[in-house]
Amino acid sequence: EREVTKSVFMSQSNDIYANLALEDWMYRNMDFSNHHVMMVWRNEPCVVIGRHQNPWLEANVPFLTERQIELARRNSGGGTVYHDRGNLNITFFTPRERYNRKYNLELIKRA
Repeated sequence: EREVTKSVFMSQSNDIYANLALEDWMYRNMDFSNHHVMMVWRNEPCVVIGRHQNPWLEANVPFLTERQIELARRNSGGGTVYHDRGNLNITFFTPRERYNRKYNLELIKRA
């Protein structure tokens, strides 16, 4: 078995749409079989909903519009979350068979 290369990619953008597009591009175009990547990113204030969620049930859309807070949908599932520059988002790209939650948490702890 070949050695796994590990990389950290830190997005220079704080734009939710650019960061979600980058995350999606990496997922669709990179080979993670022997190259594991941790993507670190932050966003300006926004609300992010999962693939199958209804924004009108998950967020106060008029409030977001009034406050000019972006609403975005990610391609993965999961719940609705609020992002701003005070929180750090981390995406791990690894093959499903090598996914290890404890190992990923240890990487975050060491960083």
